[in-house]
Amino acid sequence: MRDVDLLMGLDELVERSWAEASAGRWLDAYLLAAGAWQVCEDRHVGTGHAQLSVLRHAVADRSDRALRVVESLWGLREATAALGARWGRGRRLGRAESVLAGVLVELAHRVLGSASPSPGDGIVARLAEVRGLVGRLPPRDRTSVGTVPSSFRSFDQRPADVAALVARLTALRTPLEAPVVVGVRTSGAYLAPLALAALEDRGVSGATMLSMRPGAHLNPYARARARHRGAASEFIVVDDPPTSGAALAAVARGLGRFTAGPEGVTLLVATVGDDGALPAALDPYPRVTLPFREWAVHRELAPEGLAPLIAPLLAPGERLGGLEVAGLDPPSPRGHQRVVARARVVSTGALEVERLFAVRGVGLGYLGRDALEVGRAMSSAVARPLALAGAVLVEEPLEDVGRWPPPPVVVVEYLARRAAALSAPRDASADRGLARSVSEVAASLVARSLGPRASGVAAVALGPVVRRALRVERPVVIDGAIGRQHWGQREGLFVKRDYADGAFSNRDLACYDLAYDLASSALDGDGDRASALRELYATSLGAEVDDARWMLYTLVALWERRRAGEIDRFEYARRRSSVTIDFLSRLYLGDLTPTRDGPIAVLDLDGVLETFGGGYSAPGRLGMMSVRALGAHGYRVVVATGRSASEVAHRVRSLRLAGGVAEYGSVVVTADGTVRTTLAPEDLATLEALRARLTRLEGFEVDPGFAHSVRIAHRHHGGRLPQEEWDRLSGVLERGETLPLTAYPGVHQVDLVREGVTKATGLAALVGRADADGPLVRLAVGDTVADRPLLERAEVAVVPRNAAGDLRRGGFVVTAGRFQAGVAEAVAREIGHRPGRCPTCRAPERDAGLETLARALSLDEAGRVPALLRTASLLAEGWLRR
Repeated sequence: MRDVDLLMGLDELVERSWAEASAGRWLDAYLLAAGAWQVCEDRHVGTGHAQLSVLRHAVADRSDRALRVVESLWGLREATAALGARWGRGRRLGRAESVLAGVLVELAHRVLGSASPSPGDGIVARLAEVRGLVGRLPPRDRTSVGTVPSSFRSFDQRPADVAALVARLTALRTPLEAPVVVGVRTSGAYLAPLALAALEDRGVSGATMLSMRPGAHLNPYARARARHRGAASEFIVVDDPPTSGAALAAVARGLGRFTAGPEGVTLLVATVGDDGALPAALDPYPRVTLPFREWAVHRELAPEGLAPLIAPLLAPGERLGGLEVAGLDPPSPRGHQRVVARARVVSTGALEVERLFAVRGVGLGYLGRDALEVGRAMSSAVARPLALAGAVLVEEPLEDVGRWPPPPVVVVEYLARRAAALSAPRDASADRGLARSVSEVAASLVARSLGPRASGVAAVALGPVVRRALRVERPVVIDGAIGRQHWGQREGLFVKRDYADGAFSNRDLACYDLAYDLASSALDGDGDRASALRELYATSLGAEVDDARWMLYTLVALWERRRAGEIDRFEYARRRSSVTIDFLSRLYLGDLTPTRDGPIAVLDLDGVLETFGGGYSAPGRLGMMSVRALGAHGYRVVVATGRSASEVAHRVRSLRLAGGVAEYGSVVVTADGTVRTTLAPEDLATLEALRARLTRLEGFEVDPGFAHSVRIAHRHHGGRLPQEEWDRLSGVLERGETLPLTAYPGVHQVDLVREGVTKATGLAALVGRADADGPLVRLAVGDTVADRPLLERAEVAVVPRNAAGDLRRGGFVVTAGRFQAGVAEAVAREIGHRPGRCPTCRAPERDAGLETLARALSLDEAGRVPALLRTASLLAEGWLRR
């Protein structure tokens, strides 16, 4: 099972490259050496650049003085790196990087089938030199893990595609004098040597090679070479097919310091479309492209390419009479291509039958052999692999399962098989040199509540917290693609397909914990499916998944599905809120028994009990402790909000509330979860017609989760409605609407509600006092104009300091604190002490790690300034624990 775990340290990459070259297996020797070169380049630049980049981004456009301080730190780091590059560790890294670069070009000639400038034993000797240099490096450098390239692992790119690009380049640009090939790491470290070798094969002399990571500086040696060659040379930048073009553009801009302008940087890339078009961010730069239809993989998957692979699979006495190929899935250049091969098999007596084979691309060389090894190790649970040739795998075909996910018992049995067959020697995802791991994504997701700039600093602070919560005791090579679309059926039984594609893919989500697969599978169902999966997993594998781990893995799995376009942003925000609320509720409210009578306290959600940050809304510790204190002291807690009925129903259940008012009073939810509308049937029908009409309005999105009102946002302004777009929407409503409506503009959307419906009318319907006058509740806390009718019917009406100006001047009690700090202050005024400060409402003892994670989830609960102070506290804790 040597090729199952694809994340290897520098020492192992070099050792295996030397062994493969000694055996004359040049392709694997090349791929392993490219991985080692990538690690050397990253280590040579230094690991401090990421943190400084975060700080630089955080202070940009905020404070010129702060920016100058960070720039000074950056300059000091570069000066230190340049000095260190000439001594000890830096010198050995630089020498290893230089030798590897030369060896890679020689290996690339052999991979391309051209004449190598060095004999095989010369290549082996130089790799042996690298072994010696790496062996003298500090352990942190020797074990630093290389990132798997998307180009030859997750996409069906081939060395021949690079050669084809170079042929186009030389045909258009002759002569090329001393070009500098720059690979955009990670994939560029694998593509650049091939491009340089192809240039040499076409008679281009004096070419050199560098690699560069977007946003980072060149290492000192590479920077010196670029300065020396830049003025008289052309830079040729190679990378994967671009999506947004941001990485390529960043590297091209960085190279602009060494050349006359954009015309000195030529992009050399394959494209995902057949027209060769590139993203707009790359418009300033000359380019040579290879359209998708011309990739070499199409020739490999054609009948004449597959026939030699399928013919040996036939039984004795059978021969291949013909072969037809049909697409299984729509072509997807940013993934592996799939076809179904229909073979006409002729047997003894000229009897002819049709036999089907599933064929798909896999990684190149050892980057794809894991599919064969995993398939053989788990053949009864996966689509059986039949043959592997080059980067094409033939498997048994499976029946489609439709929209139904596999039962929890099937998922857990499959994960148990992986645990037994695919254990890993260590959790390589813990290496902080990786481009991205599940733990890093989890930290960034938790930190996003602080906004796009400050969240970078928070992510650095939260990294140690999240890594401790996700420490893996028994590392296993996970599946990484466990969703319902990755399953098939064999004779009526669920069987896994794509069983080796997700763990080391272009998604860059490194993880060695099967609990991540478990949490991903739970997204295909409701809470009952999640509970069943966790219980079965604990029984079958003898390891319970604690609440913190489950919450963090679910957040990342949701983020991944949103990134893949499998869920829209509305569903993503709702589900992310639910995951966070469930975790904090179990932590702070798990032992709370709500009262069925007593005075009512009604709280708004957004901006009051919950803080909206990072695209979702949820309470923090202060909000949870406020709910706990009210419930423990005999109050019935109710929420009144503009959010949808399903969101309110979840909060009623999770927060153990006495009920809820949703969609500004259009619908109510009782304590037992019953959902009841307050609108007439004809009003609901009119709103449905309005919703359908607005769905067709260009540039807008209608949230399908609102059935009793209409929530609409703009697609291209982060959900916000610029004034001109609001005017356009208002014009549409005025022209065609018959139902009188009230509009509630929010930060990220506009809500349209039946006129006359308010949170107060909804609460009256909930408590059975629709016709009564006078106070409805003891305490009400709200922050917008939509809360005024409710505040006016409360004995004690409180608004936090972040409330709208009209409310703060409306005669209500105004707290000193903002957001959830204001709620805690209002509760303290009511019960006589801060929430949690008496034996009645004190929270149960909690694990210190869980408490730290809860603090991380609550950074912005009281506003931006307290959030930054709390982030600084977490950052200090992380450094002290190192």
